Amino acid sequence: MTVDTSQTRNTLNIVVNVLFIILILLGLFFIVYQNKDKLNEYRDVLANVNYLTLGFVLIATMSSVVFRSWRWYYLLLPVKRTLSFLNTFRVNINALAANFTMPGKLGVPVKALLLKRVEGIKMSESFPSILGEIFVEHSSELMIALISVIIGGHLKKVFHTIHKIIASQSVIHDILIGCAFVCFVVIAGLVFRKKLKSSELFKNFFSTLNTTRKQPGFIFYSYLITIVNLIISYYVFWLVIATLGHSELELTFVIFAGTVTNIVGLLSPFPGGVGAREITIYGLYDFYYGLGGIAFIAIIMMRLITYLSLFL
Repeated sequence: MTVDTSQTRNTLNIVVNVLFIILILLGLFFIVYQNKDKLNEYRDVLANVNYLTLGFVLIATMSSVVFRSWRWYYLLLPVKRTLSFLNTFRVNINALAANFTMPGKLGVPVKALLLKRVEGIKMSESFPSILGEIFVEHSSELMIALISVIIGGHLKKVFHTIHKIIASQSVIHDILIGCAFVCFVVIAGLVFRKKLKSSELFKNFFSTLNTTRKQPGFIFYSYLITIVNLIISYYVFWLVIATLGHSELELTFVIFAGTVTNIVGLLSPFPGGVGAREITIYGLYDFYYGLGGIAFIAIIMMRLITYLSLFL
């Protein structure tokens, strides 16, 4: 008797997504319950939204997808100089859609697989560029956040946040888990080092890394594109907060909170960090300014605008 693996996989995907939806709805209910006394205020805020501003936000969000594709294109050029930017753009949109609709980070393998189909680049050769994107994105974020924290005088907020996280966790437990993980990686590397060296996958991977390293100009351009894109993205979120009636909020805090939220979204297994991003942004804005509800509305609006921009 044979088992239809595709049907089993589809059933599992449905169950997982239903669980995600239930968790998200529970989170929404909790946030709405916490802000039940302000629902009329939020309704009035939404009724007075400047839709011209939201139109600009939509255009900026669509341009962000172009920037992301452009950055990946530069990181892929050392692998294939005749690469088509249009193909890169299409693959990137499909990968983003996968990340926003499926659990885990399925956009990463989808990206490599689709690129192989349209450009003939092996997945082992495109993975370094995808990992490079993640590194460039988050190292740029941390750099911009650090500058913003110093300029905006938010160091106390950062220390307070870190202290709160540490106080709510078992530090010894986390250290032991971290040490165990490092030991596992080292042991696995020692056991499989000969196989890894002879593997075509890893040969291609490290060869591509070496090729890219010898052409630092492409890495420089990818950082430049990323920094410009991040600044635009943070400013756009500040605009949404402003159109909801809180233009007095510092852009530097928006950048700090945005960086923390993006890192949480990266670690979250939920599709597009759904739920995790919203709860994080709600917590940060509510803790420091009592504007959790406004920030929650803003990130929901940004998520809807992002979905629309991908569709367009």
